[in-house]
Amino acid sequence: MGCWSYALFMLGIFVVLPATTLLMQEYNNTHSRTYRSCTVTEAEPYHSANRKGRDSYKVFIKTSDCGDYELKRGITESNYHDVAQGLTPGEYRLELAATAVAFEEVHKFFGNRVIVESLEKTTSR
Repeated sequence: MGCWSYALFMLGIFVVLPATTLLMQEYNNTHSRTYRSCTVTEAEPYHSANRKGRDSYKVFIKTSDCGDYELKRGITESNYHDVAQGLTPGEYRLELAATAVAFEEVHKFFGNRVIVESLEKTTSR
């Protein structure tokens, strides 16, 4: 019994997980992006390092009407503080990938932030 469990576990790690990643990328490439207008209330720079020493830089974005998001694209060690500081409170147009929208409730259920592809401040009329 233990041998079969191990075989299924390895199958999941080396076959199912990579296949799922590729399918999600293809889904994003073939489905349109979603855009949302949200009121950003706060942006905070975030840095973490894993056990292998790989650094990760992000900006956490809080909104009053759309939930919490995470910006990773284009964020580096040299700009993550500046990007967060530049996101002043106000109305923004957020661009979300198709999979981010499709799995938004799953992200929220597990306490994860939805990843935003880009955002731009909208002008007041």
